[in-house]
Amino acid sequence: MGEKILLSSICILLAIFFYYRRVKKYNKAITLSSLPDTIGKIIHVEILVKNHEEEDSNGLRTTYYSYYPKITYSYEINNSKYTNNRYSTLVEPSFTNREDADSFTAKYELNSSVTVFYDPKNLRPLI
Repeated sequence: MGEKILLSSICILLAIFFYYRRVKKYNKAITLSSLPDTIGKIIHVEILVKNHEEEDSNGLRTTYYSYYPKITYSYEINNSKYTNNRYSTLVEPSFTNREDADSFTAKYELNSSVTVFYDPKNLRPLI
């Protein structure tokens, strides 16, 4: 009986923790949507590949890959030029297969325009 109460308590605490994180990210997104924006230009698109190796209890190794699109863009604010590759403050995109990463980056062609949101106090842009 005591184990069930402990397990239930842990589950409730985890649910509260993840709910709080989600609400915090949502509030941050709402705040960011009121930031000023400018037009930037895509100057580089690539997909970074990271391999991960895991070993199970039998010593069997498994390798899998993660694909991280990096979209670099430039923009100008008050006659100062900036370059960045930050996509979001919420979640940086990553994929478990190359096709999905390619599909994601397909909409970001070199020299195309992109809207860049920025914090005038910090000038940390968000595409």
